[in-house]
Amino acid sequence: MKGRGGRRCFYDIQHLLRIIYILRYSAINTVARKLGLNTAKVIKRFGMDLIFRDHTNEIKHKLNFPRSLANKRMNFHWKKSS
Repeated sequence: MKGRGGRRCFYDIQHLLRIIYILRYSAINTVARKLGLNTAKVIKRFGMDLIFRDHTNEIKHKLNFPRSLANKRMNFHWKKSS
């Protein structure tokens, strides 16, 4: 049972990382389609975390996705800077 549980845990983490990957690229594709750009240009312009800035270069919105699951907390949500 111990070996089986270890493999399952690894699979669960890999599955969650795949879901995060899909969500990140879905957001990038949505922005790309809205702005009429390709995904490479959106990543170059806004970064992988999709950081949106106003005309004064102040961060207005940032989409945070975890880079790894080391801390096992799923904190990906929109942060609005004030």
